[in-house]
Amino acid sequence: MEIPKILIIDDEKAIQTAMQKALKNEKYSLCFADNGKDGIQALKKEKPTLVFLDLRMPEMDGIEFLKKIKLTHDAPYTVAVITGHGDDKDIELCYGLGITNFLRKPLSMTEICCLAKRCIEAKQIELELAEHRTNLQGLVEQQTATIRKQLQFQQTIIDSIPTPIYFKDTSLTLIGVNTAFCQWFGLKKNKGPGLTFEKILSETAAEKDRQKDEQLLKKGKTQEYQGKLDTKGGVGNDIVFSKAIFKNETGETGGIIGALFDVTEREKAQRKLTEKSQALKHANMSLRILIKQLSDAQSEDRTSNMPNLKELVMPSSEQLEAMLDSPTERGYLENIMLNLNRVTSNFSKQLALMNLGLSPKEIQVADLIRIGLSNKESAIQMNVTKSTIEFHRDNLRKKLGLKHEKKNLRAYILALDAKMQQKK
Repeated sequence: MEIPKILIIDDEKAIQTAMQKALKNEKYSLCFADNGKDGIQALKKEKPTLVFLDLRMPEMDGIEFLKKIKLTHDAPYTVAVITGHGDDKDIELCYGLGITNFLRKPLSMTEICCLAKRCIEAKQIELELAEHRTNLQGLVEQQTATIRKQLQFQQTIIDSIPTPIYFKDTSLTLIGVNTAFCQWFGLKKNKGPGLTFEKILSETAAEKDRQKDEQLLKKGKTQEYQGKLDTKGGVGNDIVFSKAIFKNETGETGGIIGALFDVTEREKAQRKLTEKSQALKHANMSLRILIKQLSDAQSEDRTSNMPNLKELVMPSSEQLEAMLDSPTERGYLENIMLNLNRVTSNFSKQLALMNLGLSPKEIQVADLIRIGLSNKESAIQMNVTKSTIEFHRDNLRKKLGLKHEKKNLRAYILALDAKMQQKK
């Protein structure tokens, strides 16, 4: 440990000698100055812990010395003034200049030692405390900087979330919001904290939100509900409110954290789906009626009732087609009607009776050609390949005597169907 240094500023050699004798057995390093001017230079050079200062000196007295050094509480040294009896005005001036320690003449050896010890110990303690304060201040600043960075990082994360998020204290005043919240409500950045929902929402929406918040603060845990979010600007969206309470550092309820989820598009889709479901119910009902009519018609004499079947079924098919939006659904209906046309036609039966040696598959292909289906469409109807349809068409041309004729197969079949109808 460094030996404490004492500076004695006094123009009387007897005082310097007396103080040196008094402190000779103490572990101090002593240095001297004869006046205030030399004392200032020694103060800068020696850097003492304690200064004994006489008030009456030539060139620069003690009062002028004190005015020059401008003693403060955090100075690295303590000044003790040596004064005689009757110097009350000087003592009053010294107090005003920051002096609290005095050594009165005639000097006492014991008083010199005790005062020196007390002043040096007090200054050392004061310097240690100042160092601790500096260290503590640095630690606090470091921790504060760390916390600030953490808060900034957390805010950056919250701001990156596209969902509006907000924090309220227990008085239901906003204490934090993210960027999405500001954008949603048209607020400038950092203008959300300090506001209440009464300043943002319509009176009705704000009152409902306050009631829900009060319930949440009373019961704790979490809360979720759906409602209309009507703002001051008149925007009314379908919103899911998701809320939870958060605790403060003492474990008590600190407030509410909430998130707003816009489900307007979902609600629109749900309503559209409901309308679609209703339309499909009506379509299914019409389809059941159509099938029932077809079944009833099949139970009667096919030949005599086929015209009636078309009259009964066709109007229902047109109504059903008007209800359907999807191309797939329309395709199913088209397939039903296509097969219905085949059922109501006697062409296949009459063609089979002509003894042309046609197979059932060739008769089916001929019927599909009659109603105008292409090879690809016929293949889909029969669930075969296109090459299979082409094979059956080639056989048809052979058996109908058209193999080497430049006649259109469908035109020939339509003409054949017309002759069959005339015979009836």
